[in-house]
Amino acid sequence: MYTIIKSNIKKFSLLTIFIVAGQLLLIYAATINALVLNELIAMNLERFLKLSIYQMIVWCGIIFLDWVVKNYQVEVIQEFNLEIRNRVATDISNSTYQEFHSKSSGTYLSWLNNDVQTLNDQAFKQLFLVIKGISGTIFAVVTLNHYHWSLTVATLFSLMIMLLVPKIFASKMREVSLNLTSQNEAFLKSSETILNGFDVLASLNLLYVLPKKIKEAGILLKMVIQRKTTVETLAGAISFFLNIFFQISLVFLTGYLAIKGIVKIGTIEAIGALTGVIFTALGELGGQLSSIIGTKPIFLKLYSINPIESNKMNDIEPNEVNRDFPLYEAKNICYKYGDKEILKNLNFCFQCNEKYLILGESGSGKSTLLKLLN
Repeated sequence: MYTIIKSNIKKFSLLTIFIVAGQLLLIYAATINALVLNELIAMNLERFLKLSIYQMIVWCGIIFLDWVVKNYQVEVIQEFNLEIRNRVATDISNSTYQEFHSKSSGTYLSWLNNDVQTLNDQAFKQLFLVIKGISGTIFAVVTLNHYHWSLTVATLFSLMIMLLVPKIFASKMREVSLNLTSQNEAFLKSSETILNGFDVLASLNLLYVLPKKIKEAGILLKMVIQRKTTVETLAGAISFFLNIFFQISLVFLTGYLAIKGIVKIGTIEAIGALTGVIFTALGELGGQLSSIIGTKPIFLKLYSINPIESNKMNDIEPNEVNRDFPLYEAKNICYKYGDKEILKNLNFCFQCNEKYLILGESGSGKSTLLKLLN
C-alpha cells in the first residue's frame, strides 16, 4: 500500500489535511457545547445567544469540509485504482506466453476488478477512516487534559485496552481476506469455463448442467463471504461493547468531578461529545485496522504477478539485435498429437522487425506453431 500512496503523495497529503482540519473543528465545536451550557446555567442570555450563533458558524465549516473530503477522497482512491491496474497490466504484458496462459483470463479480470474493489473497501477507505479517527482522538485527548488530568489518564487506559482488539483478530482477518480473493478467482474461472462450453453442452443437450455448475461455484463463494463476515462482526461487537462501557465510565467520572466542584457542570456536555469522538473512532478502529491488515496478502499477490525472471526479450533494445542473422529459423519441423500429424517438414526463416502472416484452416497447426516459437 505504501508504494501506491507514495506515487500519489501530493493528493494523499492534501486529503489528509482536509480530514484533520475537519476533526479539529469537530473537537472545537464540542468545547463550545460546554460554554453554551455554562452560560445557560448562569442565565446569561446575551452570551448564550452569541455562543449559539458562533457554534452554528463552526458547524457550517465542519459540513463544508466533510463535503470536500467525501468528493476528493473518491478522486484520490480512483488514482490509486489506476496505479494498481497499470502495474498489473504492465506485469501481465511482461509475462511470457506460458506465464500468461498458466492462468485463465477470468483470474486476470478478478485481479483488475474484484481485487481492486476489495482494496478500495477494505484498505483505502478504511485507511482514511483511521486517519480521521486517530486525528480526532488526539485532539480530543488533549482537550480532555485541559479540563482535568484524570480524564486523560482514564482515556489512555481505555485506549490501550481497545487497541488490543485488532491484534487479536489480525491473523484471522488476513486468512479470511485471502480466502475471499482466492474464491473470487475460482468462481470467475469456474463460471468462465462452463460458459465457454455452452456450444458443447448445447450439442449434447446438457444445458441444464450450466446453472447447476454456476450455483455450485456460487455456494462456495457464499460460504467464504459468510465466514469473513462472521470474523468481522465478532471483532466489531467486542469493540462496540468496549466503546459503550468506556464512554459511560468517563461521563460518570466527569459527573463526579462536577459534583466535587473540580470542573464546571457544563463540562459534562463537552465530555459527552469528546468521548463520543474518541470511543466511536476507537470502537471502529479495531475493525478498520484488521481490515487493512487483512488486505496485505492481496497486495503481495498483485506485486508478485510476474516472476523475477521476466521475459528477457522485453529488455533487448531493437538496435542490439544482429540483423545479419534471422530471429527464428527452422528446418523440417514435424509435430503430431497422438496419431494426428499437425506439422510436417515445415521450414521457415523469420527476420527481425519483419511482419509475417500465418494462414491456415482450423486445426492446421497455427497455435501449435506459435507455442513452438515461444
